[in-house]
Amino acid sequence: MNRIAVITTLTATLTTLAAVDTAHAANPCTSEYVKFRNFWDKFGGAIAKVGCNLANNGDLAAAQKCLDDYNKVYAAVTKLINVANAAGGDSQFTVGPRPLGEAIWKDGALHAQRTWVGVPVLSDTYRVQMERTGGKAKNTVEGTVCFLDDKGDAKKTVNFTVSRSNTTYDQTFSDVLGLSPVVLLSMPLNVFAHEYKIKGEKGGPPAAVVQAMAATLNFSSAGPTPGKTCTKIDENSDLAGGWGDNYLCASGDLGLRWNMAGPVAGMRCTQVQEPAEPGWTTWHDNYLCVPQSSPLNLQWSYAGPVAGKSCVQWNEPADPHTWNDNYLCW
Repeated sequence: MNRIAVITTLTATLTTLAAVDTAHAANPCTSEYVKFRNFWDKFGGAIAKVGCNLANNGDLAAAQKCLDDYNKVYAAVTKLINVANAAGGDSQFTVGPRPLGEAIWKDGALHAQRTWVGVPVLSDTYRVQMERTGGKAKNTVEGTVCFLDDKGDAKKTVNFTVSRSNTTYDQTFSDVLGLSPVVLLSMPLNVFAHEYKIKGEKGGPPAAVVQAMAATLNFSSAGPTPGKTCTKIDENSDLAGGWGDNYLCASGDLGLRWNMAGPVAGMRCTQVQEPAEPGWTTWHDNYLCVPQSSPLNLQWSYAGPVAGKSCVQWNEPADPHTWNDNYLCW
C-alpha cells in the first residue's frame, strides 16, 4: 500500500493574530494584516487544524476522520468568505484594509495605497487577478502579494506592476494551504485614480483531502449510495446489460464527470472500456474525467487491480461480458 502521511495545518484561530508582536512589523503585509484582524474578531471567525494521517489508502476510518475535520473547517471558512464577499469594494472614502473575498471581483479606485486581505486558503493553490479598468492616473501601480501564516510571518512574497500599458496581473500560487493572502497596492499620491478590479480565488480541495475522498470510493450497480456524492455511470446502448442505474460514489465531491461519447473538453479523462463487450454496446468511447487540477491520476484496468495502486471494483452482475475483473485505480 502507498503511504500517505500528510499534516496540513490551517490557522488555529484568526484571533491568535492578536499575539503577533512588533518584530513582524518589518513586513508591510504583516503590519496591515494585524490591523485587519479586528474585522475577523468582530465576526468570531475561528479556523481549526486539519490533520490527514492515512497509514494507507485503504484506511477508511482515517480517511473519514480527515473528511470530517475538513468539513468543519470548510464550514467555518465559508462563513468568513460570505462576510468578506458581502463587504463593499474600495473607494477614496474607505479607510483601512479591505476584504478580498472569494471568487468575486471587487472594484477599486487607487489614489495612493490600498490593502486587500483574504481569509486563510483552504486549498493547495490560490489565484490572484487584478485588472486596470480606467482612470486618469498615469503612475505605475506597484503591487505585492504575500501569504502569511497564523503568526503573521510572510511565507511567500511576490511583487508585480500594473500600468496603462500593462493592464493585468494574473498569478496562481502553490503550497499555500492555511496561509492568508494579502495584496498591497501603492502609487504616488495622486488626485487622479487608477480604476481597477481585483479577485482572489482558491483552488480545489487540498491533495490530502482528495486522497481521503478517493479512499471512500465505491461502485454501486443499483442506484446511488445514500449519504455520498455520486456520479452516474451509464451506457444507453447497453441498458440490457444493466448500465442504467450504476453509480460511482465518494464521501465528498471529487469533481468527477462521466461521458458516454468521448472525453469531456477541458478535463483530464480516462477511457473506460471492456474489450469483451460486443460493438453494439458502444463501450469504445466512454470516459471518466476529473478536473485538470485534480491530484488524482486515474487508471483503468479490465484485467484485475493495478499493483501498487488503490483500486475500486466496477462490477455489473447483469452484464455477462466479464465485468467482474474491472477496476478503477489511482
